[in-house]
Parts: sequence; C-alpha cells; structure tokens
Amino acid sequence: MDALRKWILLVALGTLSATAAQAADSYRWKDLRSGQTVFSPIPPKDPNQPYVLMRDGIVVAAYEGSERLVRPDSEFDAQLAAEEAQRKADALLQVQYKNLEDIEEAMEVELENLRYDFNLIDGTYDSLEKSLFEQLEIAADRQRAGLKVPARTKEKIRALRVRMEANRENREGLDVREQQIRQEYDGKRDRYRYLLEQQSTE
Repeated sequence: MDALRKWILLVALGTLSATAAQAADSYRWKDLRSGQTVFSPIPPKDPNQPYVLMRDGIVVAAYEGSERLVRPDSEFDAQLAAEEAQRKADALLQVQYKNLEDIEEAMEVELENLRYDFNLIDGTYDSLEKSLFEQLEIAADRQRAGLKVPARTKEKIRALRVRMEANRENREGLDVREQQIRQEYDGKRDRYRYLLEQQSTE
C-alpha cells in the first residue's frame, strides 16, 4: 500500500511539474555567432543578444538586448496595458472616495464653482446689454433730431455687440463643461458601484 501511495505521489508531482513548465515563460533567440535558434527558460547572458519573451508559445515581448525592451505591435500587449491602466484608475477611485456619497458631494462642489462663473457671465451680459440700449437710444435721438450719429457712438455700439457675442460663447462653453462634469461623475459612480459589487461577491 505504501509503494502504491509513493507511486501516485510521484505521478502527481510529475504532472504538476510538467504543467508548471508549460505555463512558465520561455525565451527564444537566434544566436549571433552560430546563427542557430535557441529556446531557453532564461534569457541570454550576452547583453547584445536580441531575444523574445514567449508565453504559451506566443511572443509577448521583444528585447534588443537585455536592457532595452521593444514592445511588439500585438493585441495581447495592448490588452495588458489597458488592464493595467484600469487597475490603477480603480485603485485611485477607491482612494479618492470612501463611498458613493463622496462622489456626489465632489460633483456638487465642482458644479457650485461653475455656477459662480455662470452668475458672473450672466451679470456681465446684463451690464453690456444695458450699455448697448443706452448707446442705441443716443443714436436714435440724434437721428430723430436730424443729426448725424457720431463715429464714436457707432464704434461703442459695435464693440458692445462684439463683447456680448463673446459673452454668449463663453456661456455656451460653461454649458458644455457642466455636461462634461456630470458625465464624468456618472462614470465614476457607475464604476464605483461595479467595484463594490465585485468585492461583495469575492
């Protein structure tokens, strides 16, 4: 019985070793001297020897010697980079906010700052509009009296209209920024909920 157990143990260990060997990284290169293709579980010792890193028989990275990595143009490499970027973004999200209420409060702070800008632009527009009406009344009074409208008055009217148009464009920019803020925080809330659900199932 002991001999049988030892035999089963040896078979199991052999299977595990073979599986581990298959899953391990391997390296391939064409020897600079002999020109022969070499496969090895470790990279070449020659620092000038180009080689590739393989995983499950697929090239996942290429090196111009031991120091400088040349990333291959592959979907695998791009996927790894995207997954790593997402992990960092998720970690930062959970450090920045303790809960969903924190995200909501942060959005309201940004929107409140934006409302200050809205009020400033709207107040400026009202002031410009009042000045424009005054200049238009001056011009109309002179025309009714049969007098010529001074060039200075015409220039003031033109300048006020230009400033009002710029003011409207700035306000439209604030409208766009408000939408961007809301969309950004909607995305943060959705991602935070997803991470909470994932953690609850682990």
